[in-house]
Amino acid sequence: VCALPSAVQKRVKAVTVLGEVHQLFPGFEAGMGFESHYRVTDYSEVSRRGFQRFLAEQFGQIDRLNAWVDAEYPGFDAVEPPARDIRTQPLRTFHDHIDAYAGGRFPVSGWASVPGRAGQPLWVRVYVNGQQVARVPVNQGRQDVFAARPDLLSADVGWRHDVDFSRFATGLYQVDMALELADGGLQHLGRRAVGVLDRTQLPPAGLSQTPLPVMREPDTDTAFYVDSPKDQQSVYFNPLVPLWHRYRASQVTAYLAHMGKVVQNTCLGPVVSTHQIIPFTNPGWDESRFAINDSLRLAGGMGLGISLYGEPIYGDSLTKWLNGTAQPGAARPRPGVSGQYGITEFHPLKPLDAQELREALLRHWGQGAYFVSFFMEPRWNGELIEPGMNLFSLDPQNPRFASDRLYQSFSTLLRH
Repeated sequence: VCALPSAVQKRVKAVTVLGEVHQLFPGFEAGMGFESHYRVTDYSEVSRRGFQRFLAEQFGQIDRLNAWVDAEYPGFDAVEPPARDIRTQPLRTFHDHIDAYAGGRFPVSGWASVPGRAGQPLWVRVYVNGQQVARVPVNQGRQDVFAARPDLLSADVGWRHDVDFSRFATGLYQVDMALELADGGLQHLGRRAVGVLDRTQLPPAGLSQTPLPVMREPDTDTAFYVDSPKDQQSVYFNPLVPLWHRYRASQVTAYLAHMGKVVQNTCLGPVVSTHQIIPFTNPGWDESRFAINDSLRLAGGMGLGISLYGEPIYGDSLTKWLNGTAQPGAARPRPGVSGQYGITEFHPLKPLDAQELREALLRHWGQGAYFVSFFMEPRWNGELIEPGMNLFSLDPQNPRFASDRLYQSFSTLLRH
């Protein structure tokens, strides 16, 4: 690229590198959720020693770490990353335990749809032991549900709330979910028992309950399902796990920072961007497995590039993150570029006409997007030059996810 004539270089708005840098694990493509085996990332000697150095830098003295995690390590070199599941594997100490919930949170999630309420906000209330702990919108993308139930007319039927149990006493907790009705009433969607256990693994005792508000059974035309938690789910909080996750996140950001140093003094410096995903917009994904949230704030001196599919394109989940979660100046504008992020992969996963597409693009432009890219198929003399087609290609011959209609919408916008 740097060997191109300067007039050509000036046409380059962005160069994205390192497509989707995050922690990997065996069976990643099928194991992004909460139920699969939790063998995450790298337990090599380099990674283990790096974790020990990380703890030493964070705590300074081993006594401070022991007080924080309730342990008796003789030194930082005795700390091993958590790597075993207390339910199925023998532990040397309790701090060996790790699973999708060991960081101190468990998701309460599902989907819901009410006929005649399309375009109107739906809300789900979450109760723990009778006390309301959350009121969450029903607006997250569930392509799996939409594929099975196209009659719902939308994939944005998902909802989720993560319950922080890290400070809960041991015991058996009752979790209830209710759908708010237009008249202010509540439909009871389900009840789950969740056992918060400690290192003794003793059976949890029942706890006192606050009376729930009046709820009725779901109407026959209310479509819904509660995915998690499973009834009688057991969860253990291991205070070493959040520290392990922080170290894993630092591995990702360090890798990006290294590449940032490689490119910053080249002609690419002003236009190079990362190419990241945002797992928190997918209600079925366990964010901790990716360990990339920090990299969405600290792009290693490069511009922030993120892949957007479904609701984040036309909804407000990304907007809320930019306004609330993202740290000011983290995804800093590139020199000569007015913006704080670029869209490295773009697909709303549903048809948008030219006007709807225009509104979506203007929304992103208004909140700092400075480029958008998407999959397309190369042709020679009007024919595809290689067999097959990317699932998400905007192409007049790709009907999947209404990609052919989106292609026409882009064409209309470009003509005008």
